[in-house]
Amino acid sequence: MSIGEARLDIAAVSAPARPAEQLRTRWVDRFLGSDPGLNRFRMALHCVVTIGAILLAEWLFVRATHAL
Repeated sequence: MSIGEARLDIAAVSAPARPAEQLRTRWVDRFLGSDPGLNRFRMALHCVVTIGAILLAEWLFVRATHAL
C-alpha cells in the first residue's frame, strides 16, 4: 500500500456531516456567496469606521496639546 492510498483510506473513514448542519452551512454559503453587495457594504463600513477613528484621534490630539 502506498502513501497516497493510505491518505485516501483515512479521508474515507471520517464521519459525514449531519444533514441539518449541511443544509444550514449550504444556505449560509449560498447567501454570503451570492451577495457581492454585502462585501461592498462591509468594506464601505470598514472605511467609514476607520476615517471616524482617525478624526476622533486628531480631535483628541488637538484638545490635549492645543496644537491650533
